[in-house]
Amino acid sequence: MNYKQLVRTVTMESQGQELCHEYFVESGICDPKHCADRCTDKWKGSGKCFNGTKICGCTFKCKT
Repeated sequence: MNYKQLVRTVTMESQGQELCHEYFVESGICDPKHCADRCTDKWKGSGKCFNGTKICGCTFKCKT
């Protein structure tokens, strides 16, 4: 599945931990399993699709 990187590293603190986000634009409507697998493989984080869009959002612990 083709994708391109949209935005990266929006940080927020959650219980003293910084979380980062990366968003990908898929070639078609975002597939929840592919999105989740991609984020787990790349960042060991979680991935969720924005319903009905091509956007996959990953949330992961920022590297320090």
